[in-house]
Amino acid sequence: MGDKEIVFLVSGGGGTLKFLHKALERVGLPFHIQGVIADRQCQALRYAERVGIQFVQMPYDRRNDVAFNAFLAEWNPDCVVTNIHKILSSNTLLGCKAKFINLHYSILPAYTGYIGMDDMLRDAQAQSGKLLGATCHDVSADVDAGNIICQGAFGVDWEEERSLICNRLFRCACLVFLNALMVKFSLQQGIYNHPDYLINPPLVFNPRFATEDFWIEVSKS
Repeated sequence: MGDKEIVFLVSGGGGTLKFLHKALERVGLPFHIQGVIADRQCQALRYAERVGIQFVQMPYDRRNDVAFNAFLAEWNPDCVVTNIHKILSSNTLLGCKAKFINLHYSILPAYTGYIGMDDMLRDAQAQSGKLLGATCHDVSADVDAGNIICQGAFGVDWEEERSLICNRLFRCACLVFLNALMVKFSLQQGIYNHPDYLINPPLVFNPRFATEDFWIEVSKS
């Protein structure tokens, strides 16, 4: 059985794309990044071009999605990561065999509908939230309402520098994302806990590759 083919739909910075790409360079994981589809010029698209991942830029409109759906069906990936700043149509979700998953920067069902982490962090701090985290879930026709695959959480101290909080949240989200991929395709390599995050279901890959040097490398990509 070959590696699972992953396609990223992107609109922004591409943090999750960079994480997975760098992880695959370091450890033997059963995934291959097949390509990147962007609906606009963005950092994620430029990263794909720079590191040699096949990519295409094309518009997405859920009311006029025929060309997009045909292109995605032609690539025929095993999984589509929907980091695009658009709501996908049911035609897109049903148009190929792929599993569609989304990474959300909150512990759903809290803070649904946010894109990225900035607005969510603002509202969580305004409400004196005690926990932050991330959710990876199946994509459904309703926003942030699909079946939850994996979640991660950690306690937050709002006196801490915002950049440090953002880094912790990003790292937690990346681990949740990779764990969800492994779980989704029943690719368990073991059971592992993480010293900094509560992740459920527990990690099914060894996270020791994600050293401080690794995270610095991802952030500078």
